[in-house]
Amino acid sequence: MQSILEAYEVKTPTTVIPTGIELEQFSQGDGGRFRRRHGIPADRPVLIHIGHLAFEKNVDFFLRVLVRVRREIPHVLTRRCRRGAGTSQLGNHGRGTGPA
Repeated sequence: MQSILEAYEVKTPTTVIPTGIELEQFSQGDGGRFRRRHGIPADRPVLIHIGHLAFEKNVDFFLRVLVRVRREIPHVLTRRCRRGAGTSQLGNHGRGTGPA
C-alpha cells in the first residue's frame, strides 16, 4: 500500500500497519478444488470482501466499485464475509448491485 500511495504522490506521512495475517498460511490453497466443492465454474470471476462491515472500512466504496465491475463483468460472483456494526445499512446499500 505504501508504494501505491507513493505512486499517487501522496505527501502526507504514512505508516503501514501489518494486518497480522500470515499470508504463507493461505498460499497453498487449491482454487480448483474450492470451486468444484462450491459449484463455481472455473471461468466465472469471483470477487470477495472479507472484513468487518463497518463504515470506517470503506465498504461502501467496495459496493460502488462493484456496480462498475458488474457493468463490465455482469456474471461476476460476489460474496461478503463477516458482519459488523454497519451490516444492515451497508446490506441495504449493496442490494442495488445485483445478484451476489
